[in-house]
Amino acid sequence: MHIEGEDTLEHLASSVRLLYDKVREFRTAHPTPADSFLKPALPDISTITADPLNKIFHVQR
Repeated sequence: MHIEGEDTLEHLASSVRLLYDKVREFRTAHPTPADSFLKPALPDISTITADPLNKIFHVQR
């Protein structure tokens, strides 16, 4: 993992510590990972076409 920031090393380290403490708190409250994002699953076959993007980027076909 790469962590970058501005300020002192101590401030960065304490912020990372707070992040990991919050992750631990959340995982303690929800020990079983969710099996979905509460949204419908994506279709097996995509219906997206390139035409709208071609128009935006002025691509000629």
